[in-house]
Amino acid sequence: MRQSFDYQTGYDVVVCGGGMAGVAAALAAARHGRKTCLLEKTVFPGGLATAGNVLIYLPLSDRRGRQVTFGLAEELLKASIAYGPGEVHVINDYAQGHQSVFNPASFILALDELLLAAGVEVWFDSLVCGVQTARGTITGVAVENKSGRGLVKGKTFVDATGDADLAFRAGAPCAVQENFMTIWAAGASPALDKAIRDRLGFALPVSSFDLDIDAAKTKIAALDAVAEVELRVAAGGVFEVAVTERRPALIWRQGEELELIDGAGRRVAMVLNRADRPDLPVIAGIGAGKAAPEALQIIAATGPLLPRMRGLVRMGERRWDLVLDRNQRILLPADNPVRALERLLALDKAEDLLKRDILTVDLRNAQRPTLRLAPHALKALRRAQGIETAESDL
Repeated sequence: MRQSFDYQTGYDVVVCGGGMAGVAAALAAARHGRKTCLLEKTVFPGGLATAGNVLIYLPLSDRRGRQVTFGLAEELLKASIAYGPGEVHVINDYAQGHQSVFNPASFILALDELLLAAGVEVWFDSLVCGVQTARGTITGVAVENKSGRGLVKGKTFVDATGDADLAFRAGAPCAVQENFMTIWAAGASPALDKAIRDRLGFALPVSSFDLDIDAAKTKIAALDAVAEVELRVAAGGVFEVAVTERRPALIWRQGEELELIDGAGRRVAMVLNRADRPDLPVIAGIGAGKAAPEALQIIAATGPLLPRMRGLVRMGERRWDLVLDRNQRILLPADNPVRALERLLALDKAEDLLKRDILTVDLRNAQRPTLRLAPHALKALRRAQGIETAESDL
């Protein structure tokens, strides 16, 4: 590397690359009391998140109800919308919780403030163009900017360039290839991400000029789990697929098949075993999927019966039976089933009706609800009344 420089300086930690990884590294070092320098070739921090308009901060949850990423990742997530727009999304089932959609310009401002508050010395418009090594260790990096060519020495160097530029210039083994198109499916679960890649069938590398965006969009939109999709070619050769994924709300049992459907009754995917999604209620019967919104209303109204609920069965494509444990069944009317269920719950609260030996509560006739006792309970009642019959249990 050239030995003459227009200027020289030194730090404890030198971070090369001011993208999200570089910002996080610089903040961590400075907050631990290290004199830290952040070298960035553009004129603002954030990398592809800001300069590339990749404006979705991906979820910090495991998509199964738990937040698994914290610390700086969560701090930067909140910083991304510190000045608007929107808020951190925490969706009820946490399938895609702890994420945000941000404005790159306001995110730049928030990142600047974090770096300034931590005491990081940021060098914008400064390109790392060489390294200085001694006995296999990097001791300095050459930087080109408006002040000329300088040498920035350090005790520790972080390569956050995104392309391993520092490692490559230091002689570390690196894979060298031409630039090519990559695919990023924003908002997609791992399973849907794989399905999108399989459906597109791109043989990478591929030129963006050879892409048929409309055809690709049609292919992806045909996937059951996709509610909405937008495609674009982003900075850095990234083919961005932004999808709104259908979220399963129910399991629809049809014979031996189990199908995940969303709140509108649209198919999302198949499931092999009920135990694979114990968090979702089960519906069954012909036409049950079309009545999914009503089924969800009924389930929401079950209240104290929810732990006992085994599922809802669509009867005659016009009404529901609510099936509980102990083989109890509540026959709901075709009209205003939620109201009928609420009346039953009020009665059950007062009389503990459903704790008794009752097989069926028939609410189909609002003026004449009827009960069907379990066979042994019916016999006991008749004996108590002095009635002896030779009838069967039916």
